[in-house]
Amino acid sequence: LAPRVGAGGLDYYCNTFVTYALRGIHVALNVIWDWEPTDTPGDTHFAFYQGTRSRIEVRQSAADGFRPELYIVPAAGQRSEVRTAAAARAASLQTAYPGITVEDAGDYLRVSIPDALRVGHEAHFGQVTERFLGYLRDRSALPAWERPNMIAKYHVTTRGTELSRARPSRVAPRRAPR
Repeated sequence: LAPRVGAGGLDYYCNTFVTYALRGIHVALNVIWDWEPTDTPGDTHFAFYQGTRSRIEVRQSAADGFRPELYIVPAAGQRSEVRTAAAARAASLQTAYPGITVEDAGDYLRVSIPDALRVGHEAHFGQVTERFLGYLRDRSALPAWERPNMIAKYHVTTRGTELSRARPSRVAPRRAPR
C-alpha cells in the first residue's frame, strides 16, 4: 500500500462525484463510502432520482433503523397529484407485492413495504449472483435492455476514471446526507 499513502493517510479512490448529460437528461452520481467501524449493525445508503413532479429517495440510515426505505418527495404544488398516482400504483402492484401501501408523512410520502417482501442484503446478493450466473449459462436469457445499460454504465465509469486521472484529484461536493 506504500504507493497509495500520502499526507498521513491512505488515498481512497472509492468515493466519486460524476456529472454528465445523456440525451439531454442530466445525471449526477455522488458515491460515498463512509467507512467507519460502528457498534450498530447495518449499512447506510442514500440515493435519489429527481423528476419533474417528485423526487424518489432510497434511504438507509440510523433514522430508518438501518433498513432500506422508499420515500416520495412531491415537488411544490404537486402533492395531491403525486399522492394519487402513488396510491394508484401501489394498488396496481398488490397481486405481485401484497401489502405495499403509501403513507402520508408530512413533507413526503413513505412507501410501506411489508417485512414479508423484504430480502436482506446477503440474500439479495445471492439472488443477483444467481441471476448473473444464469445469464452466463444462457446468454439469450439476458434481457434486451440490459446490454445497452451495461455498455453505458461501464463506459461512464471507465471514461470517468480516465478523465479523472488526467488532472489532480480534489474533494467533490457531498450531495448525500450524513
